[in-house]
This record gives sequence, C-alpha cells and structure tokens, in this order.
Amino acid sequence: MIDIVDNCMCLSQVFSYTKKKSLQADDLCLDVSSLGGPVKLYQCHGLGGNQLWQYNHEVSHEPP
Repeated sequence: MIDIVDNCMCLSQVFSYTKKKSLQADDLCLDVSSLGGPVKLYQCHGLGGNQLWQYNHEVSHEPP
C-alpha cells in the first residue's frame, strides 16, 4: 500500500495497487488524462488506460 498525503485537506489516504494495475482508495482511482498532466482522483472504471500504473521493481522504495 502507498500512503499519500492530500495537500488540500492534510489527510492521509491509503491506496492499494490492484490486480488491474490501478492505484485505488475505496471506489476512487488515481487518474491522469495526459502524459505529464496532473494526477487526479476519479471514479474507478476498470478499463486501464489513464488509470493504469506500472510498478518498477528495480527502483528502491526505502526512505532515505
């Protein structure tokens, strides 16, 4: 799971990386409409595309 802090409300939200390769919290998914565009929360649609995320196993995810 990934812990992301929402800058607007200063609340912690826990996201899960699903078997459909989306990052999901409840029924909302991280969604980007264009390459390099802003990442927003939208209703999950399960079709991949702009809600498809890839996990890179070669990158260290340990805190500095």
